[in-house]
Amino acid sequence: MGTIDPRKRREARRAAGQSDNPELGSGGPVRLSRECKIPGAVVGWEHYKSSRKGTPGLLVRFGALDEPDAGKIAERTFWLTDAAVDQFADFLLSLGHEEPVDPYNDAHLEAAFSRGAVMMDVRGEGWTTREGEERTSYRPAWFGVYKGKGQKAWNEILDEAIQGWDRYVEWRRNNPRPEPGSGSASGGGGRARFGSDSAGQDDEIPF
Repeated sequence: MGTIDPRKRREARRAAGQSDNPELGSGGPVRLSRECKIPGAVVGWEHYKSSRKGTPGLLVRFGALDEPDAGKIAERTFWLTDAAVDQFADFLLSLGHEEPVDPYNDAHLEAAFSRGAVMMDVRGEGWTTREGEERTSYRPAWFGVYKGKGQKAWNEILDEAIQGWDRYVEWRRNNPRPEPGSGSASGGGGRARFGSDSAGQDDEIPF
């Protein structure tokens, strides 16, 4: 292994958008950690394939909009297969988007995802790390139409969540997902502008 150089580690942390020195809670945005029903909005998305089967997926990150969880994030993978397409179509309907969407066309996705808030039914999902540790992720399991009115405070909440997504994109560039059975890279993705073989099981996502 050789010597360990903390200064090089600090440089790597800076390049990944982390604080110079480790701080509790500095590993990324705070994630939803309880089951709840809460409005949220899309802040970014990423195309990738699962490391096990090569199943094409669309990872979508949401920012929660209501207290006490405002600003916390949650993620949901929509698998882009014939068997799972109805789940993604239901999500689009919950956003109020009825036009056809090519899930590989970022312009189509941005047009759909920028429509505003959606109600999320967040559920706990247990999984086991490669090291055998049991964990629970809280992910939007179901979606519904948000019937309330948008609030001015949401813009600031979402701006911060989008900045967190940008840091994730930079980190992912230096930490590509493993391809099925081997070694590298993810597909494209985007960020939103506001107007089970899950991602968590494939690898750790700090941002």
